Amino acid sequence: MKNGIQRKIAVVLAGAAITLTGACDAGQPAADGIVTITVNGLPPSTDPLNRANFQADLKTFQAQHRDIRIIAHEGFMDPQTFAAKLAGGQLEDVFYVYFTDTQSVIAKHQASDITSELAGIPAVKDIKPQLMKVFSDSAGKVYGLPSANYSLGLIYNRMLFSKAGLDPNKPPTSWADVRADAKRISALGGGG
Repeated sequence: MKNGIQRKIAVVLAGAAITLTGACDAGQPAADGIVTITVNGLPPSTDPLNRANFQADLKTFQAQHRDIRIIAHEGFMDPQTFAAKLAGGQLEDVFYVYFTDTQSVIAKHQASDITSELAGIPAVKDIKPQLMKVFSDSAGKVYGLPSANYSLGLIYNRMLFSKAGLDPNKPPTSWADVRADAKRISALGGGG
């Protein structure tokens, strides 16, 4: 199911990429009517299975959309060069961005509103609303889609908390709390 949704999203992204280009000529039809866009995320040749899957998806998309040519580049976001490439117009038309950077990209108008392109894509409704907020502005306009995500959680041993004199009904809510609780638990000795 995850791969199916990811593939549908990849197709949506490729289709939406026509509007993702801001200040450059990419995404504009050439004299022959073909739109050329660049994307990143092509797995490296050292990952032959995922590279083959990516290329198969690309081939399928281009067979269905003969007026769109996609040039895929290896790699994802490089935090060392991302901001400079984006500001200088050197980033691909469709690119990966860390969740922590999306609102900055939106606020600086470095991504285009793709809300209307997503309207008829059923797979978009399968994405958790809180993830969609990451790629949306305050007016609810969408500027990108998540391709993968993860959730963090804290699992703790309630009995061990009680043993250390901590309230198991009040787990830590900050990293400072985690450190303080860990010291109390460590003081028990014997590995807990």
